[in-house]
Amino acid sequence: MEFEKIKEQAIECFKTFKDSKVIFSSQDGKLIVPQTEQEAISLNEQGYIAIFKEDLKKDLGTDGLGLFY
Repeated sequence: MEFEKIKEQAIECFKTFKDSKVIFSSQDGKLIVPQTEQEAISLNEQGYIAIFKEDLKKDLGTDGLGLFY
């Protein structure tokens, strides 16, 4: 799956799950928001690609109230 498409989906996902710091993507573009640290470790060990919120901060912008995501 194309990186830009995954990136756009991840940005929308971070806007929905505002407290998440990481989202994982499978090779086919399936996004997973881990609910626990243990789940995140497991996804990483299974070969999912980690997408960190901090890396997309510039792309996330602000919400409707002017607050950064």
